[in-house]
Amino acid sequence: MKIILLQRPQIPDVYILQGKVIDGETNEAIPGVTVCIPGTDPLVGTVSDENGFFELEIPADAGMVKLSCVGYKSNLVTPELKGKNNIELDPETQELSE
Repeated sequence: MKIILLQRPQIPDVYILQGKVIDGETNEAIPGVTVCIPGTDPLVGTVSDENGFFELEIPADAGMVKLSCVGYKSNLVTPELKGKNNIELDPETQELSE
């Protein structure tokens, strides 16, 4: 009698999310953007470098990634796990009163 065991391909528990954060109006890189997974405890996140690039190890079941930076509107995005993510942040405009 022969017994044959078949294995399913392993599905990774974590992925490396890579991308670049750019200004939605000027298309210039934004350094210092906080990139995190909301609701994780402890918080899972990183900060974009001087060229706007970031790399973050995220759980396979992460639904959303939050990007925030002073002077810009926060953005919640669904991560693309293949290739690099180019994510735009729109400037936060406020009128100053006298």
